[in-house]
Amino acid sequence: MNFFDTGLKRPVICAMFCVGMAALLSGCGSSIPEGYWTLTGMTEGDEKVEEDDLEDYGLDDAYISTDDDGSGYVVLFDVPSSFECDEDESVLEFDSGDVSYKISGKKLILEDKNVSMTFKKSKEDAPKKPKNVSAVAYSVAGSGSDSDSGSSSSIASAGSDMADIMSGNSGSGSAAVEFFEGDWYGYWTLNAWDDYWEPYEGDNYDILCEIKMNDDGETGQMILWDAAMPYDSPIAQVDISTRAGLDPNIGGLCSEGGYFLDDELEHADWLIDPGIYDYSDYIQVDAYYYDTKGEMTMSYEIHLKKWGADWSDHDPLPPQYDWYKDLVDKGESMPDNLPE
Repeated sequence: MNFFDTGLKRPVICAMFCVGMAALLSGCGSSIPEGYWTLTGMTEGDEKVEEDDLEDYGLDDAYISTDDDGSGYVVLFDVPSSFECDEDESVLEFDSGDVSYKISGKKLILEDKNVSMTFKKSKEDAPKKPKNVSAVAYSVAGSGSDSDSGSSSSIASAGSDMADIMSGNSGSGSAAVEFFEGDWYGYWTLNAWDDYWEPYEGDNYDILCEIKMNDDGETGQMILWDAAMPYDSPIAQVDISTRAGLDPNIGGLCSEGGYFLDDELEHADWLIDPGIYDYSDYIQVDAYYYDTKGEMTMSYEIHLKKWGADWSDHDPLPPQYDWYKDLVDKGESMPDNLPE
C-alpha cells in the first residue's frame, strides 16, 4: 500500500524522515551553513506532493534549524527532534539510530526505501523552537477524510521503519500488553470509490474485536466481527506487532499480515496509535481496501473502545450502543456475536 494517495489526500508520511532531514541540513560540513530550512515537497514512488499542497497534509510548517557546530533539530507538527550530523558518513545521528542524507545544491534530501523529503534554505529566521515531547513517531492523515471523529489533530501513527529508529521506542512491554489485550467494541464505516460499495457509504456498522498479545509482548493478533460475519467467520483477522507511538508507555500497533474482508493485509497497512486521540480507552484504524483485481475501491475507518468503556466523549455512538450499554450495566462480558 502506498504511503500517499493523492486522490483522497490521505498520505501516511513518516515524519521521522523529516527528522532525518534535519540532520542533513544541520551544520554538516562547511557547505551547509547554519540556518532555517523549509520543506518544499516529498515523493513516494511515482506519487508527489508539491509545495503548494503541503498544507493539505499538515506539513506546510515543517522545517529544520541548523547550527554551525553540526547539530540541529527538525520540527514536524510542532514537535522538535534533535540530531547531530556525521558528514564523513553522510548520516544524521539520533539517539536511537542513523539516517542517511544527501545534499543537492541548496537542497537537503532525506530518503529511505519509501519516502523522499526535500528542504530548501530560507532567508527568514527560524520560528521559536517548540517544547520537546517524549515521543516523535508521527505521520499524517490528510484533511481529505470525511470523518468528523477522532482528535482535532490529523496526525496518525507512523508508517515506516524509519519511525522506530527515530523514536527509539516500540511501545512494547507490560503497559502496552495491558492496554491493547482484551475485548473491544465499536463500529466501522467506509467511503466508496466504486459503485459496488456506494450503497454502504456513510453508514456505521457495529463491530466486536478481540486483541490477543503473545508472550513476547511485541506481537499478537486482532480478530473482528460484525453482524454480517459470525464468530467463526471474522470480518478481519490481523497479525500485529507493537511499534512507536505518541504515548511512550503504550506505543501503537502495526499490521504484519492477515486480511480485512477479502483484502490481504501487509506490513503497515494498519497503523494504530491511541496516543494521538483525546478519547479514553480508544483505538482507530484508517486504511484502504483493495479488491481481488488490486484496485483500491474504498477507504474505511474502525473505531473501537475497550469493552465496558464509557462512550460519552465520542460522537457518534455505535448504532447498537443501547445493546452494549445494557450488557455493560449488567456486568456481562463481551458475547461472541452482535445482534443481527
